[in-house]
Amino acid sequence: MPPPLKGMGGVGGLGGNGEVGLSAPAAASDRGGMDIAAVATSVKQAEIGNQVAVAVARKALDAQEQQGQAAIKLLESAREVQSGPNAFGGSVDVNG
Repeated sequence: MPPPLKGMGGVGGLGGNGEVGLSAPAAASDRGGMDIAAVATSVKQAEIGNQVAVAVARKALDAQEQQGQAAIKLLESAREVQSGPNAFGGSVDVNG
């Protein structure tokens, strides 16, 4: 068996299957894997992003509800003015 290779993340040397051994961090990065801290950070950022999106949507919904209530009040007040005792157009003088 040849001597162990140096600078290969601590394990080094040839394994039983003929592959060069790598330490766990080097092997994970070679495979494109993410460590647990990076995954946890990504998940937390996604959760915060979702919470912000929900809060913004709630604010928009509240604003729409307030605008709807204001529109209803405006229509009701217009109907009251139009049907009051001095309402313009409530009667027609046909005798002229």
